[in-house]
Amino acid sequence: MGSIDTGGKGVDVHLNITPFVDLMVCLTAFLLVTAVWTNLAQISIKPKGVGNPDNKQLDEEQCVKAALEISKSGLWLGVGKGANLEKYWEIPVKNKKYGWDKLKKALKEAKPILKRENGSNKCKTYVTQLQLGAADKITYQSIIWAMDTAVSMNFNDVGLTDPLSLDPRHIQ
Repeated sequence: MGSIDTGGKGVDVHLNITPFVDLMVCLTAFLLVTAVWTNLAQISIKPKGVGNPDNKQLDEEQCVKAALEISKSGLWLGVGKGANLEKYWEIPVKNKKYGWDKLKKALKEAKPILKRENGSNKCKTYVTQLQLGAADKITYQSIIWAMDTAVSMNFNDVGLTDPLSLDPRHIQ
């Protein structure tokens, strides 16, 4: 294999590569198992309204939706179609606290508007749906309070999204 010149006599050095090959076989098996495992453990996330290809997508332009935005200045609840607002409520922060009771009242007022405007079958899902958007540096507890408040007012489908993706959206 290899030889070293030691003056007049040559010395053969034999390297045993069996442990190296054993290690590579184990590492290859580990790599294959983890690659499959991470693929199986992946969660498939789709935007709201996008489902399997066989599902019919709703014509969202015709449906009235509810959106809640949480920011440092307060809460904003809007009901409408895109930029066309039916009604909106602004609930400012007072003494560094959000007005959760006022939000309950606003959600109670919004519910009949959603029922009236979404009377057709294709828009019925929007009667109990609320999009929630939280600005940067809003505490987790505030988001949970908003979700709990909405669920207590029979908004069963509350989703968290980017504030810029809200529909309808509060434009400052």
